[in-house]
Amino acid sequence: QNFIKKFIVEKSKQFIFMAPDGYSPKPQFACDDWNIDKMITELAGEGFDIVPTRMGMKTLSPPTKLLTEIMVPSAGIHHNGNPVMDWCVANCVLEEDAMENKKPNKKRSGEKIDGVTALVICLARYLLSLQQPKSMYERGGV
Repeated sequence: QNFIKKFIVEKSKQFIFMAPDGYSPKPQFACDDWNIDKMITELAGEGFDIVPTRMGMKTLSPPTKLLTEIMVPSAGIHHNGNPVMDWCVANCVLEEDAMENKKPNKKRSGEKIDGVTALVICLARYLLSLQQPKSMYERGGV
């Protein structure tokens, strides 16, 4: 776990973090917060804003639909032939409920789909950032 934390911290230094309304001074760590309390605490201590992402239909359906119904059909997903991502995609199926909500699932093989899940979590965070209201100061109300 220490290697993963160091990797995340080092990679975060390579990027400028932008929010829809401008520069974000702190990097964000969007994640499934199940069973990673220590990692979350350590990354928060490194200055990250922690953005827990629930793995249910309500949270994952909008980004899954964005990925599967808009992004992939229009341009595909380019990942430079990464064999791990190929493996994750091959292991993944879409789970759909009665309301046509969708999310990734590993029912087909029981193997890892972490690359696909990480991509969907990133898209969930992106969609959430678009919905965050501006403060009254940013809107010019004060």
